[in-house]
Amino acid sequence: MDVVLPKIGGWQTSEHMRAISPSVRLIYTSGYPYNGTHTRFIVEQGLDFIQKPYSTDLLCERIRHHLK
Repeated sequence: MDVVLPKIGGWQTSEHMRAISPSVRLIYTSGYPYNGTHTRFIVEQGLDFIQKPYSTDLLCERIRHHLK
């Protein structure tokens, strides 16, 4: 889930997704710093985050982790 999206942010989008399926697992991503204004909620909630740009290997590793 990209943190910054047009019209509705990543956090709001994830909240809508959780309303539909509370067990949804997300990996947040952004080109903004991990502890910046746009990504602060990720730090506060202890959510999974990958800083852009990221490698395909890293993304696959995180996906595998969430599928366990």
